[in-house]
Amino acid sequence: MSGPGPVDDAIDWSRVDLVVFDLDGTLYDARRLRAVMALWLLADALRHRSLATVRALAAFRRVREALGDASARRGVDFEALQDRLAARRAGCTPTVLRQTVQDWMEQRPLRWLRPCRRPGVAEVFEGLRRAGKPVAVWSDYPAQAKLQALGLRADLVVSASDAQVRRLKPDPVGLQFVLRHFGVAPGRALMVGDRVDRDVAAAARAGVPALWLGGPGRALFRRQSGRPGLPAGTRRCAGFHDPRFAPLRPARRWGGLALRYTVTGGLAAAVDLGLFQLLAPRWSAAAMPGGLPGVLVAALASFLVAAAVNFVASSCWAYRQDWRSPARALRFLLAAGLGACVNGGITTALALAGWPALAAKAVGIGLAFGLNFAVNTAWVFSPPRGGACAGGPSAAGRTRHRAIAAAAWRRHPSARE
Repeated sequence: MSGPGPVDDAIDWSRVDLVVFDLDGTLYDARRLRAVMALWLLADALRHRSLATVRALAAFRRVREALGDASARRGVDFEALQDRLAARRAGCTPTVLRQTVQDWMEQRPLRWLRPCRRPGVAEVFEGLRRAGKPVAVWSDYPAQAKLQALGLRADLVVSASDAQVRRLKPDPVGLQFVLRHFGVAPGRALMVGDRVDRDVAAAARAGVPALWLGGPGRALFRRQSGRPGLPAGTRRCAGFHDPRFAPLRPARRWGGLALRYTVTGGLAAAVDLGLFQLLAPRWSAAAMPGGLPGVLVAALASFLVAAAVNFVASSCWAYRQDWRSPARALRFLLAAGLGACVNGGITTALALAGWPALAAKAVGIGLAFGLNFAVNTAWVFSPPRGGACAGGPSAAGRTRHRAIAAAAWRRHPSARE
């Protein structure tokens, strides 16, 4: 079998009969989960005055990565080695190490997985199901409990410890098992993962096109001897809101979106008014920096807090996108400032024209709300439409990367079997 050739950035979903997802770092934000677990580990270490758990987990991860690297060169039955080698490094027994790993890497993270789920992944899973395309999950770690904790359902769940696999990525045995299970040819499947040196490399060796979930700040190859670029046949995107997934997502229901936006806007308005009423009496008589009126400072403070509340609520509920985006937050603040200017300008103009103050304010609020809704929907919360995050490297970069990938492909005889 020859390696996958150059591909266009778009995905022709009519030519995809099966989608295989990695789990850890792909279906949820691994960095966010690691931050939570690090705090939990710190508390545990302080409570027991011991770093034994930290040492055991660190040793296990190092050994697991080393065994995965070995799988890139030859098949390795990792289960016979990992506990013994990691226990020797950590200075404990294999039994203690296995109990620690099950507790801290398989059980305790479950309660935090749902809040860390990647935005848009549930809609993509549901879209694939509506289109009649099977969904499989292939992970190096036990995946069934994690998938349930994420609130997701797959047609097949395969892990490296399964009897029919017993190999770590980038060994493609697990992916080849999935293909045989569904009777799908490699060229009619798609592998989605977050690691080039594991998920994408395994897909390349199996002849399966891949989609790499790599954000703009992530290295293309984190651990592959400094080789740049993506293997040929691989696309890159920033997340499940990438335009490539648009055919799988249901059409946006404007009525429901407008209702959710109205509720979040009402919540923000309540926060704004409540905080302003709390601060204005106290700050009006106080000396403000630069001689600013206390009422103005109170109004600005309450506006910024309300804007933050509105942004988080709109991201998580109204538009169902990730709120941890500084660029999106800045766009939201600019849109909110534009709405405030329109609100104040219309209200003032109508009041000077002789309108009752309450009626003028109502018209100003309505026009500002409509403008903000349009700007937020079309600009602030619109999915990425290309660029480095979504479309991958430039044409020249792709040509160079494909040449490198082709050379790497020729060095892997197993990829052409």
